Amino acid sequence: MMTPVDLAKTTVASAMLIAAALPLAGLSAAQPPPPPPAPSAPGVQPPPPVGPPPVPEIAPVYGQGQTPGPFGYIADAWQSFNSANPLDVLTMPQERPIGPPPGAGTGPPLPPGTISLTSPETSTAPLSAGPAPVPGAPAAPGPPVPPPGAAVLPPGPIPPTP
Repeated sequence: MMTPVDLAKTTVASAMLIAAALPLAGLSAAQPPPPPPAPSAPGVQPPPPVGPPPVPEIAPVYGQGQTPGPFGYIADAWQSFNSANPLDVLTMPQERPIGPPPGAGTGPPLPPGTISLTSPETSTAPLSAGPAPVPGAPAAPGPPVPPPGAAVLPPGPIPPTP
């Protein structure tokens, strides 16, 4: 017959074996790696790799202002407080590159009526109320249409309010 101490020892030993076996069971159920590509004839391109395309690593930029590096903020603060006009140096706009990053293609077309400030090729035609007028045609008869939200007054003099 087992004593309570022997039962506790057996339970702890069993729990340790199960805890060690579970991670190994997960590894054994993992998907095997894809087979290596077969050698191809010269001049024939191999098929593209399986899975999503690789994304280039973005180098982290430390600092908070004009000076790069891990101590960029301290260098910027030192330079700003040692200048003639610290407020002007602290509020100076940072230089940022304009346009897409190198290697990026054009973006998708924007919704109708949207104009892009940085990528004009993605802009779409503005929304119009009707078909575009024919070039050289006379203007439509009638009074001009007020813009949306404008107050429309009746023609003629406005009677005084008693």
